[in-house]
Amino acid sequence: MANFKMKCPECSHEFTGESTIEYVTCPSCNKQISANKAIKYFQTLNKRQTEKKMVAQGEIYAKVDALVEESKWHVENGNYEKALEISDEALKLTTVDSRVYMARVYAKTKNFTDYEDVTHYSDLKKALDLSPVFEKEKIRAIYAPYYKKANVPKEEMREYENQEATSRLQRVEDLLKDSIPTHFKKQKAKKPTIIIMIALLAVAGVLMALSYALDISLLSLASASILIVTAFILIKFFDDVKKIKTFDAVLDFFDELEKFQLEPSFKLKTSVALEKLAVAQINNESTMKIDGLVRELLSILLESENANVISFISNNKVFKKYIKNEQD
Repeated sequence: MANFKMKCPECSHEFTGESTIEYVTCPSCNKQISANKAIKYFQTLNKRQTEKKMVAQGEIYAKVDALVEESKWHVENGNYEKALEISDEALKLTTVDSRVYMARVYAKTKNFTDYEDVTHYSDLKKALDLSPVFEKEKIRAIYAPYYKKANVPKEEMREYENQEATSRLQRVEDLLKDSIPTHFKKQKAKKPTIIIMIALLAVAGVLMALSYALDISLLSLASASILIVTAFILIKFFDDVKKIKTFDAVLDFFDELEKFQLEPSFKLKTSVALEKLAVAQINNESTMKIDGLVRELLSILLESENANVISFISNNKVFKKYIKNEQD
């Protein structure tokens, strides 16, 4: 079992956790975070801290490198304002490093998703001016797809987003249909599982009573074993119940989606999030994984500020609970 140093991106608390699990809970702020992200965040900041000695000795390049990496980490996690703030720190150290200007381009264009930003042009020009020939070609290759989309007329872009969203939503519909048999199977298993647990608890109780009456320790051990088995069944039962409720909520949302009339850009983002969630459900991923994908979907929907969507979420018990837990 491998333990790694981690740092919470929410409150910057440092702690040790297992890398073998997908999500961990920060012991300071109790937020559920990706173990992989927490490890990378610790390593990024640790790198920045360890470079301080080198900076003191005149190793500015290493300091800038650490800041650029930290800025990149925030961009990858959607923290664009923080990424720009970090790149500004790097700019105070040097005005002749193309990496710093490209870090600003990534932050300002929101990782090449904001097609209306014009503030990054001067940073891009600086990055190209300061780069050697081979780096210039790499920058142009990275920027080219964004440039093409940014220069597409708005109506054409809206049409593209609509078509892409429609295509993805068709895949989501197929995935949800494929998940329905497993969903019904879990629903049907609820009652028998409850009966089994009650029977196991009854047997455990009888064995425990006999062990005291007859003073036979083996019966007590058997009773404890049954209780442990029952506990595992109970955990899986609640896990399945939560998955059933989440799946029902996703189905309800999918059925109503077209009525919400989301803006094409948000419709596309929503379809991407729904597809990831549907794949996780058909693969029977862990509850933690599904929880994370539901939060990602709800974050996009709330960002859309669509009144119909917000009303739906407010009236859906499952989604409403996710929002409440996030706020808590």
